Amino acid sequence: MPNDISQLKVPIAEFQSDPNQPTKYFDETALSMLKYFEIF
Repeated sequence: MPNDISQLKVPIAEFQSDPNQPTKYFDETALSMLKYFEIF
């Protein structure tokens, strides 16, 4: 699981650094992933 999580962080960082991506879309995706991983 740690390997999968670390791999997911790579594309997320790219979306965050991309000014063309909506902030709301990134926040919802990041929060949903963080909450999902916190359950486990």
